Amino acid sequence: MKLHYIDIKVEKEADLYNAFDPNGIVLNDELIDYIIDRYSEKDFQERPVLRITCDTQIDRQKLNQALEHHLLTKINKNKRERKLNAIQQWRLFAIGLVFIVLGITLHNMFSSVALEVLSIIGSFAVWEAANKILVENPAKKIERLKFEKLLGTEVVINEKK
Repeated sequence: MKLHYIDIKVEKEADLYNAFDPNGIVLNDELIDYIIDRYSEKDFQERPVLRITCDTQIDRQKLNQALEHHLLTKINKNKRERKLNAIQQWRLFAIGLVFIVLGITLHNMFSSVALEVLSIIGSFAVWEAANKILVENPAKKIERLKFEKLLGTEVVINEKK
């Protein structure tokens, strides 16, 4: 399998971790964003490898644990968001359908303006449900796949002397 190197340069090990974390085990947000941005869906056939260059010694085990913890948290958040999206898309579709059916069944009781408003509200809700299905769901799935691929990232540390 081909390797995809993500090169990172830091001066000291503390640069890898969030400055506000008193335990020094939460990864720096900018570092995570950089890693995620450097590994795109076109690279999914390649195995990710973090190649870190540092002036001081780095605890590889601590870094691996922090990276794994962060990615598992992102995967769990993604799963929750996808479940919420599924509920929202069905809710929007049902609401849209109700408004469209109301517009059709009440065509003799209301003016054409009121019927058009019902039709527009219904169409908008159905369109939003379709947007969640066709746009948001695939994006969330790709995001989850990226996190899962990065979960097995190998870390190579090059210490400058």
